[in-house]
Amino acid sequence: MTFGNGLFVAVAKAGLGKRVQTSANGITWSLQESAADNSWENVTFGEGTLVAVSSDGMGNRVQASRDGVTWVGQASAMNNQWSAVAFGERTFVAVASSGLRDRVQTSY
Repeated sequence: MTFGNGLFVAVAKAGLGKRVQTSANGITWSLQESAADNSWENVTFGEGTLVAVSSDGMGNRVQASRDGVTWVGQASAMNNQWSAVAFGERTFVAVASSGLRDRVQTSY
């Protein structure tokens, strides 16, 4: 879960289509369509953008949103099991729990 652009945002590993939840107050939550029915592991906020990573999917293991409602799939560096994403120093950094190589990906 993260907070950004005035919203709390949580992502889910399971469900059909609506694997993102948003809340302005942390009490009342709304379901949002995820970019794909992937196992979304983690979400963060930086530079006006929400970014989530997934442990499965085919090439679209990253999703991004400016408003928390509309999510767009993004190509991941590798089809690894991305487990966490963070933002700092104007850079998003994601790490994978498995994969043959390149278990870290960055985006500026």
